[in-house]
Amino acid sequence: MNNAGVNDVPWGNAPWEKIRLPFRLGLAFPDLRLFLAKPPLILPMKIRTLLFALACSLAVSPVVRAADAETELGGKMEKMSSAFRVIRRQINDASKNADTLTKLAVVKGNAEASLKFEPALKSEKPKGDQAKFVEEYQAGMKKFVELCGKLEAALKKGDNTEAAKICGAMGDAQKAGHKEFKKDDKKKK
Repeated sequence: MNNAGVNDVPWGNAPWEKIRLPFRLGLAFPDLRLFLAKPPLILPMKIRTLLFALACSLAVSPVVRAADAETELGGKMEKMSSAFRVIRRQINDASKNADTLTKLAVVKGNAEASLKFEPALKSEKPKGDQAKFVEEYQAGMKKFVELCGKLEAALKKGDNTEAAKICGAMGDAQKAGHKEFKKDDKKKK
């Protein structure tokens, strides 16, 4: 019985097997000649397998979207938010008042700087209401800066119970301000 198959191919007669490597390259890469000497149908199969794996990985990987362009105001608010989170966690601990005052300086500085900017939500308001909208935003930020001053005074006195009350009022002002002046996050929907 004649088993004509892949193993019965007359090796050495095919054009892809007649590749001659320079002597030094053949010594450095002995498997290179074996790789190049394989039948041409295996190489395209490897390429197809690699392309299929690449396509699957791209389909499964999370889609990278271009985030909304972050405004300068958004950057200031992000810095304020991260520092305020730390303040809320350590407000009751009198031993951490120095660090709390440092974080409060970050919050207060960014709050004062944010008075110069206008919320992005302004563009979605009617033209006649935009000026009033900006005035209300600035009034809310001025109130928040005043609360920062009161919190700073309470911390310097060492009155952490009063500071905790003021911090709670600041949190309420933050929530009210975000509800009124911040665009809804698309992630939360």
